[in-house]
Amino acid sequence: MSTTTQAEPQVRLVPLREIRVADGANPRRSFDEQALAELASSIKKHGVLQPLVVTARADGGYTLIAGERRYRAAKLAGLTRLPVTIRDDDGAVIELAVDENLHRQDLNPVEEAHAFQTILSSGRLSKKQLAERVSKSPAYVNERLRLLALPEPIQAHVANGVIPVRAAKQLIAIATVSEPVATCCVQLVADGHAEVADLEERPERLIGCLGDYEWPDPQPLALAVSEYQRYPLDSLPLPDGCDDIRERAASLGSEVGFRFGQEEADAARGYGCLLEIKRDRFWSHAYITDAVFIADRVRLQLDQLEKQAKQRDRDTAKRAESTQAGGGGEQAEAERRRQERQQRSEAKVSLPRFR
Repeated sequence: MSTTTQAEPQVRLVPLREIRVADGANPRRSFDEQALAELASSIKKHGVLQPLVVTARADGGYTLIAGERRYRAAKLAGLTRLPVTIRDDDGAVIELAVDENLHRQDLNPVEEAHAFQTILSSGRLSKKQLAERVSKSPAYVNERLRLLALPEPIQAHVANGVIPVRAAKQLIAIATVSEPVATCCVQLVADGHAEVADLEERPERLIGCLGDYEWPDPQPLALAVSEYQRYPLDSLPLPDGCDDIRERAASLGSEVGFRFGQEEADAARGYGCLLEIKRDRFWSHAYITDAVFIADRVRLQLDQLEKQAKQRDRDTAKRAESTQAGGGGEQAEAERRRQERQQRSEAKVSLPRFR
């Protein structure tokens, strides 16, 4: 009985110009330029010691599966031919490439997330199978994939280690309501104004002090919901095109304040711009994060204030009319009494006198 063994892939030299990097094959998003330069210097002296892994294309060229750092460094070193081993293309080039890179390189969490997503997008593996293939738990895979729901500026801080992976869930909840608020909270940590613990355990403290800093557009907006506080119009973050609001407020003739309490919070929740920070079983902190919504609520409150002002004017007019009507009656009565007195006096004068 004979057995057949598969031959080891042979190494061959191929022109560098014929090698193409597969789109999405390398999960690494950034390359250290200094490290590449050092590797290029080594390649100039010793050549490429570890062959690149490629697949053959129908046009006669090759698609790179693993070894992009060596490929880039070789280009910097001026090499025109590279040693490669050729793998069979079984329709899973991207999967093979990502798998190779996951096991060969020290990837940051975001790069891992992109790698996992690329493999899952091919449809060849489930999350459970992917976790088994990379020797990780399904929870680990889900935790990494969750990072892709973060805004890109926050992903960058997770990638460089400023923000831990465990903070992603809290940040996604904030970013779902307002990306600028979430991004600026992370920037406070990155700039050293706050600690990671503040972001994880007391995010309302960071949100509450966002207005103390100058931010590039889009500006973060977090108007605290309060049943008791009244905000002067000038203190509200209104969008452009609100001249009508200012004119209406000025026409009321006195300084007015605007309240954003539970009624406004309920409306903001339905609108999708209410950021709530839960403590235990209760919402202890809530913020409205949309300027257009605030302007709409101000207009509604102005409607009420204008109705109240008109009612006050009507009440004042009625009192004036009542006072005027009452005053005329008193004058008539006084005139009638005067005339009666005069008549009695005249009657006394006209009576005959007896001696």
